[in-house]
Amino acid sequence: MRTTSVRKLLPEAWGFLCPVHTPDGTPCGLLNHLAAACRVVTSTPPTVHLPKLLVSLGMTPLGAPTVAVGDTGSSSVSVLLDGRVVGEVSQAQAAEIAIKLRTLKALGKEKVPSTLEIGLVPVLTGGQYPGLFLMSGPARMVRPVLNLSTNTTEMIGSFEQVYMDIAVVPEEAIKDV
Repeated sequence: MRTTSVRKLLPEAWGFLCPVHTPDGTPCGLLNHLAAACRVVTSTPPTVHLPKLLVSLGMTPLGAPTVAVGDTGSSSVSVLLDGRVVGEVSQAQAAEIAIKLRTLKALGKEKVPSTLEIGLVPVLTGGQYPGLFLMSGPARMVRPVLNLSTNTTEMIGSFEQVYMDIAVVPEEAIKDV
């Protein structure tokens, strides 16, 4: 199959890939090179302690009497760690837990891996499957951003970036927008 349309740089690739036109020019497409600050995660950090930490932050563990497998209802979302469901939280709690977990990660506390990806997918009609998705495995791209809450550099992944408010220049950093 042959296509003549230009390949596009998608929003989730911003900051991770550096698009360069092919030697033949724009009609042929883009070559994608890793951006200078982008890093590829090459190891798997220990995460066995994270479910217990998540419970301390408010997650109901899978198998608890109040959680029915497969019944997330409209008021709760699943929490997944490296593709495994580890529990559930209310929609409001999911946002709070994501913020607390991101703060611990940025500050290097509670053994939260610095390359842990914290993707909070909100409940939206017609949107992606909602939940709190935590990814720590290798073969993921991460890049540094300044976390304004902690004033530290935080490594973020391409999945979580789509659901974050990231300013490119300081003037864009407007609280709650």
